[in-house]
This record gives sequence, C-alpha cells and structure tokens, in this order.
Amino acid sequence: METIKKSKTTMERLMNLTQEEMLAFVQAEVKESDIEKMMTTHTIIQKFGKKYVVCKCTRPLGYEADFLNSGMALTGILLEGESLRDFIEYRLRMKNVWKIRSRRRHN
Repeated sequence: METIKKSKTTMERLMNLTQEEMLAFVQAEVKESDIEKMMTTHTIIQKFGKKYVVCKCTRPLGYEADFLNSGMALTGILLEGESLRDFIEYRLRMKNVWKIRSRRRHN
C-alpha cells in the first residue's frame, strides 16, 4: 500500500471522515497517470487571496461554466501550502468515500 503524504492540509481535509470513510480513502488506488491526466484539465486562479481550482467541463447551452469569467468550473479551493497535485490526489482518493456516502443516502 502506498503512503499518503500527511501534511497539515491533508489532515485538515480528512478530519470529518468516519473510520469506514478513512479506510476507503487510505486504501484507494491512485495511479500517477490519472493524476497527470487531471493536471492537464485543472488549473489555479489566484484571486481575492485564494487559490481556486478550476477545470474544463462541458455543460448544456445556457448552463456553461464560467467561474470568475474563466470559462471553467470551480472544483475547489486550495488550502494553505497545498499544491494542485495534492488536491487532485485527494479528489481521486475521495471517490470511494463519495460512493459510501451515496449508498448511505439511498438506503
């Protein structure tokens, strides 16, 4: 099993996970190729003292993404000291957590 970088920012993002969710997060298999692919579609916009993570996306006519006039959708906000790569790895690991939460809501 690979090691997860235990930075302050990673810990801030994980503090509200249940034990089951934390296990799913830690055990998630994240491929470097997946991170690299997402790095090509995500970027950072710095404004108002924040670092916003935005990505390209396709939406129906009239619902186009345009966060801060970028033509892109807001994906998140980087925590202090967090890199885009850290954020993307976090998002990929959270997929299993979101599946757990979705199952709970629908049962």
